[in-house]
Amino acid sequence: LGFFDTLVTFQITATDTAYNESVVAEASFTLDTKTPGDIRSLVMKNLTVEIEDAGYSNDVTRLEWLAPSAADADSYAVYYKLDDGAYSALAAGINDLFYTVPVGVTATDGEITFKVTSMDEAGNESAGIISEFTLDTVAPVFTVTYVNNNTSNVTAIDGNTLNFVE
Repeated sequence: LGFFDTLVTFQITATDTAYNESVVAEASFTLDTKTPGDIRSLVMKNLTVEIEDAGYSNDVTRLEWLAPSAADADSYAVYYKLDDGAYSALAAGINDLFYTVPVGVTATDGEITFKVTSMDEAGNESAGIISEFTLDTVAPVFTVTYVNNNTSNVTAIDGNTLNFVE
């Protein structure tokens, strides 16, 4: 019938066994299949927040974005993934243009990718915009060797240890 993304109106009547026909009733609907526009300018920020009544603060990751150009998004959804894994939902139905990532989500070393999508009233979801970073909390291990030209003594620095021989 081809009534996607347009207003469709039906006129309905009922007929009983004596062939009496009811008054015409009208019903209208729109079958929305168009995805909303994607958000713009996804930015990831590291913030320090004070924990109320606890006497300490914590670093958190906050995602901020701009609404799509077209006014067709009703809410937003946030997803994340670690390395090449599958996306996991963090939140849906967000009405603000920001989201604070729960502590612990960004605590694992690797490439962390966040994706924010737009959603409309019909549940259509945009492809989304991503922001990613690599978390590496492992200190580098290094070795430096110095050979004194006058002697056969060797000075080696390995990791965090300094060995010096004279």
